[in-house]
Formats: sequence, structure tokens, C-alpha cells
Amino acid sequence: LKKACIGYEHMFEEVPIVIKNSHLINVLLLDLQEKSTVADKHELLNLSS
Repeated sequence: LKKACIGYEHMFEEVPIVIKNSHLINVLLLDLQEKSTVADKHELLNLSS
């Protein structure tokens, strides 16, 4: 690579990625964002709830 004068800048190509969420996921993300305490976040991981 050094002899060919190829640097890491030319080895990778940037590919645009678009992520689309369903309406239910958007509501869940909004709900998670509103719950800001650590206790609430751990409650979501509780399988018995």
C-alpha cells in the first residue's frame, strides 16, 4: 500500500444509510426519552414487568 501511495483516506467509501422506524417504535423512543431517571431505565429491563 505504501508503494502504491494508497492511504486510509482512499481505502473506504462512505455509504449513506437511512433508517426508518415504524410509528410504534417512534412512540417507544419518545417514551424512553421522557423517562430520564436510571431507575426507570432499569425497570424496562425487568422481565417480570
